[in-house]
Amino acid sequence: MIFCGRAKRSTRWLYFGALIATASCNLATAEEMAGAHRSEQAAQASQDQHPKPAPTGKAFDANEFSIRLVTLTHDWLANKLSTAGTSAEMREIKRERRGSDLLVAYHVFVKGAPKDQLYELQQWPTNAEKPFVTGQGLSIASDGLVMSQNHDVNFAFHPAKGEPYRLVLLSADGSTKIYFGVIPDPIIGEDRGCTLEAVGLLPKFPLVMIRAKGYKPSEELQFASKSYDEAHDIQVKSDADGEFVTAVLPKVKNKPTGKTDVTLKGAGCAPTLSFEWGK
Repeated sequence: MIFCGRAKRSTRWLYFGALIATASCNLATAEEMAGAHRSEQAAQASQDQHPKPAPTGKAFDANEFSIRLVTLTHDWLANKLSTAGTSAEMREIKRERRGSDLLVAYHVFVKGAPKDQLYELQQWPTNAEKPFVTGQGLSIASDGLVMSQNHDVNFAFHPAKGEPYRLVLLSADGSTKIYFGVIPDPIIGEDRGCTLEAVGLLPKFPLVMIRAKGYKPSEELQFASKSYDEAHDIQVKSDADGEFVTAVLPKVKNKPTGKTDVTLKGAGCAPTLSFEWGK
């Protein structure tokens, strides 16, 4: 799944495969999500350097678990978990499609982190029990570029549609943690400056994060979703930054696969999108 090797004299590559391509699980049931919940609790309890879910002391609740995973992933991608004053920016350097396979590569530039430290890179897939190491001995150049033994590091992804990658750089002395991520092949709808995005948090999309931006602060919005004949139409509100985030469990009873349509209507825009689940 992951390969780190020299592609040419001045560059090193890190390759990240798609969760959907490597996972053997089927569309998640409530029981399977409960198992993921227990694995998440055990893993996070043993990973002191990473954020932990708030203990509830209650029986497993699929909706509560979904909201917590959405919140954690949203904050991870939005750089809200990093050591204060630090951040990472991913700059796309290559995008090519060979048949049905997509390759997207990035350079990573870090701000605010010590440059006299070596860093370990970890990846934590949203469906994995714990994070795993994908790179060691990384450094930060004077311009912020992540390097490996004086070579540029190219972060290359073979993504599934709408799949997030959660990454973190940990300094050797443990004082600096830089959380960042990317969705190389996003599912996005746009309309008059507003964007609506669907992010698959588990393979085959049994749990989806819907995030939107570009609305007015604290704007009343109409959220509508439909899977087969099951439709939901509710009033929601954007936050102080004009953004909105929620969790969606699109599965319909007795339907192994399907498509969900989502619209988020504001006063001046109404972006829409569709995503497939169970495939």
